[in-house]
Amino acid sequence: MTRILVGTADGVHEFQQDGTRGELQHPGREVTYLAPEGWELWAILDGREVWHTAGIEWWVHIGDLDELKGQCMADTRAGVILGTSEARLLRVAGEGLEPVEGFDAAPGRDGWYTPLGGPPDTRSITEDGDTVYVNVHVGGILRSRDKGDTWEPTIDVDADVHKVWATRERVFAAWTDVRQSSIWWVPKDCTLLSCEMDVRVGGTWRRSMRVPDGSVVTKHGIYREVVSPERLVFTYVSEYGNGAVDPETLVTVTLTELADGRTRLTLRHSGFWDEASRVSHTGGWTGVVERIDDFIAA
Repeated sequence: MTRILVGTADGVHEFQQDGTRGELQHPGREVTYLAPEGWELWAILDGREVWHTAGIEWWVHIGDLDELKGQCMADTRAGVILGTSEARLLRVAGEGLEPVEGFDAAPGRDGWYTPLGGPPDTRSITEDGDTVYVNVHVGGILRSRDKGDTWEPTIDVDADVHKVWATRERVFAAWTDVRQSSIWWVPKDCTLLSCEMDVRVGGTWRRSMRVPDGSVVTKHGIYREVVSPERLVFTYVSEYGNGAVDPETLVTVTLTELADGRTRLTLRHSGFWDEASRVSHTGGWTGVVERIDDFIAA
């Protein structure tokens, strides 16, 4: 019989296919992440503890993360691995956890960062055939083809990559239909005032928003490439309430169809004039692109 398990801030809730509730596992504990391994299941609780079950009725405590915070987990060719704060990667080994030393020695690690300061995070893990991929915010996507022994970068550090539970056509429409983009394409702490889009090569886009300090910021640009449902390239200029205008930069959005029906969204914003502007925009885009997940899932 099919069972649905949902990780929440109050444990793992079980539902039968007809909607009947089953037993609550780990009541009072926040379930940070659930990861399947065949019929078995792994969980990160409260961001600090790793648990395992072979049958949902009973769980085994595997280990603690001490000063780290668990972010994600997956059963891969490199073993059952766990992504944490400080851009670390751990592997389940025997009855405990061990660091993936090859990940700690990955090329370019010294250049990883977060927009607001502090250490980066390991955000997600996936695989394709014999290759394991790990996404670091902000550090790009790293790849291992030898079961985690060595890792190599695959994209530019500042490219923002998300998997969206929708087809490319659905995601492309969210980027190009003015009614849809008016809902999600604005930072969470801002209020959209206007949105205009003429999505064709040479067409323009323009949106104004009220930012937390009460002033109005206007973003605008010109579409350089429009390839449905694969790719958008447009210029990007910001104008501020005090009259300041940022130099023109370039945004490239690439949508890649995945075998499981999802879409890989890769966003690259290039042409920044200094490090501060690059870091600021990276943080802004991360929040905006996360909103598209919520919009499509709604």
